[in-house]
Amino acid sequence: MIVERGEVAADTDPRMVLEMAASSIYFRVLFTDDPVDADLIAHIARRTIRAFT
Repeated sequence: MIVERGEVAADTDPRMVLEMAASSIYFRVLFTDDPVDADLIAHIARRTIRAFT
């Protein structure tokens, strides 16, 4: 969907986008006591998309 909306390049690997976003969340859950909330998820989503533009 992000490719169709033009938010990332057409040759972007969707799996890589998901891996980058999920790895930040998994790291926080598995290795820290920091919370995962809606603001964090929105921040990770914005930064992940920015990495692929």
